[in-house]
Amino acid sequence: MLQNTLKRISPILFNPKLVEVALQAFQPTASFDEIRATVVAVRKEIHDTTSITLKPNSLFKGMKSGQYARVNVEINGRRVGRTYSLSVVEGSALLRFTVKQIEGGAVSTYINSNLKAGDTVVLDSIGGEFTLAKAKTSTLQFVAAGSGITPVMSMLYTLEKTAPQTPVQFFYISRNRDNRIFADELDALAARWPALTLINHDSDTQGVPTAEVIAAALPGFGSLSTWVCGPRVMLEGIQPFFSAQPELLVTETFMPPVFAKAGDDMGPVSVVLDNLNRSFTTEGDQPLLQQIEAQGIQPQNGCRMGICATCTCLKVQGATQNLLTGEISNAPNELIKLCSTRALSDITLNIEL
Repeated sequence: MLQNTLKRISPILFNPKLVEVALQAFQPTASFDEIRATVVAVRKEIHDTTSITLKPNSLFKGMKSGQYARVNVEINGRRVGRTYSLSVVEGSALLRFTVKQIEGGAVSTYINSNLKAGDTVVLDSIGGEFTLAKAKTSTLQFVAAGSGITPVMSMLYTLEKTAPQTPVQFFYISRNRDNRIFADELDALAARWPALTLINHDSDTQGVPTAEVIAAALPGFGSLSTWVCGPRVMLEGIQPFFSAQPELLVTETFMPPVFAKAGDDMGPVSVVLDNLNRSFTTEGDQPLLQQIEAQGIQPQNGCRMGICATCTCLKVQGATQNLLTGEISNAPNELIKLCSTRALSDITLNIEL
């Protein structure tokens, strides 16, 4: 009898996934290999932006201020994720990510409207180079627009904790105070931290600032280590100020990129997803990620802007074009980012779901 019982339960006892599922019935963050986190708090920052505070399990090994992670939630029975930046001090036991709702964005809409305390999310793809490790001068400057404040907030808190004597200047652009993310936190931070110079620019009354306006407000702009997070057009306007010392400028954008002109339409091409035993014919010049999703297939992806590399896959063969740079490649066995690449010829891919 005991032998028969052991035979029945041994497939469960020795199957890690089944054991994990059983454990999660009692402890939702239990996992052998996933960073699972409990939602501790959900706070509305402004009308379209929400902060979620998370307590991760022991598999979380930390992340640097300014970095991002992919936050995965379950929507209608399917796990989907997007990348969001940390917005609390580096090393905090509780994590905070701040999410602006994007029109048509499934994950950002779910987080802003449905996520609640007690829910569980999964974190992965932690990374990013928008960090304080890039500092090269004794005075530091930051420029952010709208939700671009999220990684900057994390870095400000970290500097206050680890280098409170460092002179820091922060130029923050928002429409007005009601649309200023972390308005009260910023006021409190500036009040208690003498080394911080906070410059709030309200575009409703002061107009959208040009790069020249920003430079005039920040002494030494172009010769000091500067982090800029905002729309691509703002970044492009600022870059010429750092032409002599480009290593001093660290940038990150939160808006979809303007793709390089693709050139003449090559017409439909065949895409073979070798590891899935699937194939289809492309329509139009959309990036491969959108083309594949149109087939009802959901590759791993995160930022959808060519930054986080979550959608990187192996191109076995074929010609592709990088839509950010315009570069064309015929190289076989090459890693490409689906969100910022289009097919120029029949191609074969191996993708991760």
